[in-house]
Amino acid sequence: MKHICVFTVLVIMCVFDIRSKKLPLWLIAVVGVLGIGNLWIQRPDVFSMIMGFLPGILLLGLAKLTEEQIGYGDGLLVLSLGGFYDVRQICILLMGASMVNFVISGFLLLTKKGNKKTEIPFLPGMLCGFLGMVYLC
Repeated sequence: MKHICVFTVLVIMCVFDIRSKKLPLWLIAVVGVLGIGNLWIQRPDVFSMIMGFLPGILLLGLAKLTEEQIGYGDGLLVLSLGGFYDVRQICILLMGASMVNFVISGFLLLTKKGNKKTEIPFLPGMLCGFLGMVYLC
């Protein structure tokens, strides 16, 4: 059930990311609240909870260091997904997203439809990474 809910939210966020390159904070907040509720139900140990949120915290730090080349919204979304999935699953999701975005970027560069400054949305890759994570885990 949680996979279906998260998938639905990622699809909605993907549309926002493609159209406006902005993610609605209210929807990220809803995911965060639901993630906290999920943690309340599962009651994992404190170490597992902290590790689930660690990739999101690191992504927010990376957004700060790169002056938002990776957006804060992406980092907040990954942080809120930490309430649903453990660190291994989040890392698989992010690796899948990075691989998809790498292929898209390479295609744009090879076809001369983009350059190194071309911005591509991160959420479509994250959606593909999510599907891979669900399949692998």
